[in-house]
Amino acid sequence: MPLFDNGDTKLELLARSRGLLFKLPSDWSESQKERANILFTHFPEIKKAYDLIEAFRGFYNRLPGDGARDEAYKTLQKWREKVGASETAEILNFASTVRSHKDQILNFFDEGQTNAFAESLNVKIQLFLINNYGIKNKNFFRFQLFFFLAHSF
Repeated sequence: MPLFDNGDTKLELLARSRGLLFKLPSDWSESQKERANILFTHFPEIKKAYDLIEAFRGFYNRLPGDGARDEAYKTLQKWREKVGASETAEILNFASTVRSHKDQILNFFDEGQTNAFAESLNVKIQLFLINNYGIKNKNFFRFQLFFFLAHSF
């Protein structure tokens, strides 16, 4: 099996590159920079997908305030135009999700608030429900849920 310049096989290159794809290029170590260069040279479709996701990440770098929502909307539209040229199913699926939640995403630029607290609370309640499935006494169940949530925060 052929080896790349860094000594990785094709499968090793793909497996070891996974972590760097979740990081910003400025956070890459020297070996990750070398691996990314090899990866993007041999797999240009991964480079295109990475660049589109990095462009979306950069979308949140502006601060909320007056006019920020309009500017964010324009930036989001430009990003969606770039994505429209992509043929990668995963990127198109992500763009569809962004389109579906556009209003909620843009709400961040009005007040700078997200629904992270509500999502966290929902995850805790779902975990509690899974762990306490089958309790027949509803009053006792509510008591336990109240106690669980009171000590979770």
